[in-house]
Amino acid sequence: MSEEEKSDNRWHLDKKVPLALIVVLLAYGFAGYGLIADMRKDIELMKAQIVMQRETDARQDLAARERVLEVRDALIDLRRSIEKLSDKMAGAK
Repeated sequence: MSEEEKSDNRWHLDKKVPLALIVVLLAYGFAGYGLIADMRKDIELMKAQIVMQRETDARQDLAARERVLEVRDALIDLRRSIEKLSDKMAGAK
């Protein structure tokens, strides 16, 4: 191959860039920017929801713990009552 043929076969940039290509690239750029902005907004919303969910979970955990303690105290009182009744019945025999 001659030097002239080699230079014709090499990759090169041309000043003729289709306007449609420029428009499509700009559209992709704007769409990408919009997608990133939406993702950031969604992430911020999720962060706020996580904080609210943690607060709700903490309140629910505290309420459940209080209910368990109430049930435990009621069971202790019930056991004492049964023991007293059992002692009375044993003493009556």
